[in-house]
Amino acid sequence: MHRFPNPGSDIDSFIRIFQALFEELGYDTEFSLDDISTALINKNLASSSGYMGNEALSRSYNKDRSRDKLYNQSKMYAELFRSLGWFRTTKSRLNFSLSYLGIHLATSKNQSSKLLMEESLLGMAFPNEVIDVKGNYNFRPFLCILRTIVEMGGVLCRDEIIAGPQSILNDRDQKDFDSMINQLKLFRSGKGNIKDYLKDISEKRNISLVTMGNYTRFPLAVLDWTGWTTKERRSDILPGNNHVFHVITDYGKKRFDELIRMKDIRCSDMKNFTEKTQKSISRISFFGMLSRSGFDTSLFNNSIKDESEFLPKNLQKNAILFSPFQELKSEKLDLFFSDFINLTNSLKFKPRKNPEVFSLGNKDDVLVTTDIAPKLLAAKDKPSDSFCNITNWIKANLEMHSNHTDAVDKMMEDARLFNKDSFYPLVSDIFKLLGMNCEISRHGVNYQRWDGIILLEQDSIPIEIKSPSEEIYISIKSVRQALENKVILLSRNSYPNIRNTTSLVVGYLLPNNRSEVTGLINDINKTYNINIGIIDLKSLLFLTILKIKYRKIITSNQIKKINGLINVKNF
Repeated sequence: MHRFPNPGSDIDSFIRIFQALFEELGYDTEFSLDDISTALINKNLASSSGYMGNEALSRSYNKDRSRDKLYNQSKMYAELFRSLGWFRTTKSRLNFSLSYLGIHLATSKNQSSKLLMEESLLGMAFPNEVIDVKGNYNFRPFLCILRTIVEMGGVLCRDEIIAGPQSILNDRDQKDFDSMINQLKLFRSGKGNIKDYLKDISEKRNISLVTMGNYTRFPLAVLDWTGWTTKERRSDILPGNNHVFHVITDYGKKRFDELIRMKDIRCSDMKNFTEKTQKSISRISFFGMLSRSGFDTSLFNNSIKDESEFLPKNLQKNAILFSPFQELKSEKLDLFFSDFINLTNSLKFKPRKNPEVFSLGNKDDVLVTTDIAPKLLAAKDKPSDSFCNITNWIKANLEMHSNHTDAVDKMMEDARLFNKDSFYPLVSDIFKLLGMNCEISRHGVNYQRWDGIILLEQDSIPIEIKSPSEEIYISIKSVRQALENKVILLSRNSYPNIRNTTSLVVGYLLPNNRSEVTGLINDINKTYNINIGIIDLKSLLFLTILKIKYRKIITSNQIKKINGLINVKNF
């Protein structure tokens, strides 16, 4: 069976780790596994034996590298980054640099990074010239899994993935594919036992059942993260105990329909073409990946049009499913992309301001924001100096930097390592500085489910707070907790509260995957008539600067109406 490395099941974190490595290592440097480990430690993204920083490195180190935890974690990341086409090997298998595809993923944001990750997942195909894999199979894993789910009535469980698409020899051989589907249908009919079948695979391939399950953790996380499937526990499909099935979504069907209309080209096919045609296929397919991910490729339209003249007729009518940085060796890529690779102007590729993307919710969900326009203070309302520490901190940073953005960036850097004990009071004091009575809930007080609350004369605003030590980017989980805070506040009447007054989430950075978060906020509003507001520390710091330096202030009435992500205007 195909063996996916298993560095973790949080795909958002997986992408953030890659982007953090880019920030630490640079796009034009060569680095080793030890360099990756050091970068992860420097970014506080790895630990060993319960320690962070240099202590983690020293405790992890082992002369026998197979026993070095950080080294092996870095090795798993590197293997997956190579499979996704983001890393390329240099002088040895264990020395790397960023690929041209990797640079785009590292510098993309939000929906574009999500879609480019999807393109990289779908671009995986084995065998290829990039990675040596055990076995003689020939398949495109995620296309094969989606195809199998469709053939199996739109549902597939983990054991079926192991016995089916992850163990198929050739997904291009229709007989091989049909044989796999028939075998899976036998299990569902009760004429075969899938557990016995997996034990047989385990014994023949000398892989334990637990390890076989671990090899599915990454692909199963991908199915959930992409939105291609949702999870559903069912007992009426496969005989035996209840199984968690992955049920294809409308979005999953849409992606699959798009894929089967594309021309599937793989590394093994390239030898059938001239070098000029190989170059054309590589460049057209690569720019197609970027375009589908929301990048503006209009600059290269004429070049792509010229390249298409060298394609065979059967490749001119359909989009091409081929990812050159995941299938071709570095020497060929240097030849085919010599006018782009290793050029600093490659970083000029920027996502469109409003990429046309498919969202799991309504297309307008991506646009859920609330504009906040601070108003000039009345002459009698002087900024308070009650909170000297925060006021002085902000004033000191404004004096040290020539513009507000640099000052805020420095303060964000200072707050990056704050835990709950430091971050929660900071949030409370900022709201107090802005003129609102904000209290932090005491730990362990059950009736105060919320982390903080803004108390108004006849109303209140519950706050779910996430420090950077808990999560760097505000997540879907935080939105759900904000909904829970509101429901509990309404039901218990601990404080006066109006239903359509917002329930706030305050965290370090705005959501990394904004479409999912704003989609959920929109769903909550439509279903329960409850507003959820998202404010990050950066926005709060800008608001404090507006008050301290320009005597502009937001009011509690403005905060009460927030639904979605805050957008501070008129700065």
